[in-house]
Amino acid sequence: YYILVTTCISGLLVATVVARADIIHLMYLQPLNCLVLAWICDGRDIPGELLGRIRRVWNPYSVTALMLFALVPLLGALSAKNRVNTRHGAIATRSEDTVINYVQARVPVGEQILVYPYLPLYYYGRRTRVVLFESGFSQKIPHSWPATSVNALTQDPVGDYIVRNYRMCQALTSPLQWRFLYMVRKDTPCT
Repeated sequence: YYILVTTCISGLLVATVVARADIIHLMYLQPLNCLVLAWICDGRDIPGELLGRIRRVWNPYSVTALMLFALVPLLGALSAKNRVNTRHGAIATRSEDTVINYVQARVPVGEQILVYPYLPLYYYGRRTRVVLFESGFSQKIPHSWPATSVNALTQDPVGDYIVRNYRMCQALTSPLQWRFLYMVRKDTPCT
C-alpha cells in the first residue's frame, strides 16, 4: 500500500514539476503529499533506528517548509491593495481590474454572462447577451498544456461561434494583464 500510493503521488509530482512547475499547481498536490509526509513523520510501520534520527531533523524541517509554502499565497493576498466592490462584497486585487467594474456597470443583477475560454472566477454560464472573450488565450496553451496538438489550437468552434454572433464593445484588462473583449450579441447595442 505504501509503495503504490507513494509511487502514484511521486508520478504526479514529477509530472507537475516538468510541465507546470508553479506554486499553485504544487499546492494542488499538497493534500496528497501530506499523507506520505504523515507516514514519514509518524514512522510506526517503518522499523529502524536511522529513521528515528532522520525524523528529529525532518519533522521540524517539514513544518517550516509547509509554513513557507503557505506564506506565498498569503503574502500575495495581503499585498493586494486595490479594492474592488462587487455585488457580493469587496475584494482586493494587486492592480486595477477594469473587467469587474465594466461588467457590473453594464450587466444587470441576475443576468448571466459567458467568459470564454478560461477564467472560471468570472464565469456565470448559459446562452447570454454578454461574452467576455479572452482573445489571447491560445498564447497560454504551449506553457500550460505543452502536449497540445496544433490541430487543437487551430480549431475552436466555440470561439468561431462567438466571433460570428457577437461584436466587441470594449477591450478590458484583468489584474494579471489578461486581455478580454467585452462582447454583446450582434442584435443588441453596446451599453
